[in-house]
Amino acid sequence: MPTYEGVIAEARRTNKMRLRRERIVTTPSSRDPQWDMLVDLFLHMVDSKPVSVTSLCLASNVPTTTSLRHINLLIEAGLITRTQSQFDRRMAFCELTNEGFESIFEFFEEAVRLREKEEHTDCNRTAPLDQLPVQKLCCPAHKEMLTLLQSATVQVHADSASSSPELRMQ
Repeated sequence: MPTYEGVIAEARRTNKMRLRRERIVTTPSSRDPQWDMLVDLFLHMVDSKPVSVTSLCLASNVPTTTSLRHINLLIEAGLITRTQSQFDRRMAFCELTNEGFESIFEFFEEAVRLREKEEHTDCNRTAPLDQLPVQKLCCPAHKEMLTLLQSATVQVHADSASSSPELRMQ
């Protein structure tokens, strides 16, 4: 199960890659302003930072009028809210709704799961897990599994003197 920190790191990594991609492909058809806005709001929310409408328009990397249309669509979809500043009526702030936050979090959580699965698939182990030295394994998850397996094996050998050995995980 991916950790909260791992999910946030995946979101930050994805956002950095998007920025790099935009340096290469600068055509309007390569942009996805709604997604860019959602990820920007997500990253600001986990950092407890407010996002002004102006800032969100800039994050979308499309003209302001287009951004405002997309903000309205996201509000209608129930993914974000817009509130007026209580101190300056000319300013408004946007944030993800609970549904919006959960949707983005689940997306990146699944991305982490897929990445971890690929890491295990790319391991290309040729011997059974318990026959490999810990340092030869590809990832922390496989190393942890081997450590658990080894500790269980030690417990079985220690208990084998009794009449009915049991496998116990420590």
